[in-house]
Amino acid sequence: THVTADVETAFRGVGSQFTDTLVPQEDGDGVRFAALAPSRPQRRVTNHAEVEVPDLSPAASLTQVPAAAEDVLAEVQEAGDNIAFAINWTSQDPECDIDMRIHSTGSAAELYYGQTQTEYGTLYRDVRQSGSIRSDGTDYQNWEWAKIHHERLSDVTLWLNAYKTTKPATVRVICVWQGTRREQTIELNGTGDEGHALIRPLSSAWKKVDWQ
Repeated sequence: THVTADVETAFRGVGSQFTDTLVPQEDGDGVRFAALAPSRPQRRVTNHAEVEVPDLSPAASLTQVPAAAEDVLAEVQEAGDNIAFAINWTSQDPECDIDMRIHSTGSAAELYYGQTQTEYGTLYRDVRQSGSIRSDGTDYQNWEWAKIHHERLSDVTLWLNAYKTTKPATVRVICVWQGTRREQTIELNGTGDEGHALIRPLSSAWKKVDWQ
């Protein structure tokens, strides 16, 4: 804050008083500076990014999977005895938050941001915003991915939920199963419901992914 009695100076632009620049720091396993608001309870974010103004237009959609997720996808593809999912999305709403909700037949547990480990799977990452943070598309931190510890795709149900958004979202979904990597693009046109739909198939904030 600058205080002056000179009217001309008061209306003249003044440069920022802060000169320090955030620099990525490897303080832990994949830990970097974050630009995420801690407004949602029980959210867990394990990878973060240097603070920058986001470019979340559809044109900034990422075309490359991050190394950490790619390791899981490649491992499952080579072994052929598990299932892996990965998602990324773009939206004109910079606060758009899409979640994966996964069930497996025979278990009452749901794999999602509030329960990242079940007897049948692991959700490695949950984020609140996706797309490219950097305009050159080199930041790949905004992906979510999960591994299912069996190969029965017919037993697995994958739902996409628009947890928070005011505008449509385009979701890129990758599935690795029986040594094959498949991909599809899904449009979510509903506004966010914070995961509270009573009947998911009737809600525009939810979409069931069909791989059959």
